[in-house]
Amino acid sequence: MRVPEWKFKGYFAPKDGAELYEVINGEEFLRAIYDEDVGRFVSVKSCTPS
Repeated sequence: MRVPEWKFKGYFAPKDGAELYEVINGEEFLRAIYDEDVGRFVSVKSCTPS
C-alpha cells in the first residue's frame, strides 16, 4: 500500500519519523511513517481494517 502525498507550492517536507494517522470513529490508527532517505511516507502494517 502506498500513501498518496499532496504537493503544492511552498511545501515543506515532513521531518524524518513524522507519523501519519487515520481517524475512524474517534480512534487513531498509525498508517505510515515518513522516511527521509526515500522522501516519502512508508506504510506501517497493522491489524486494523483499512
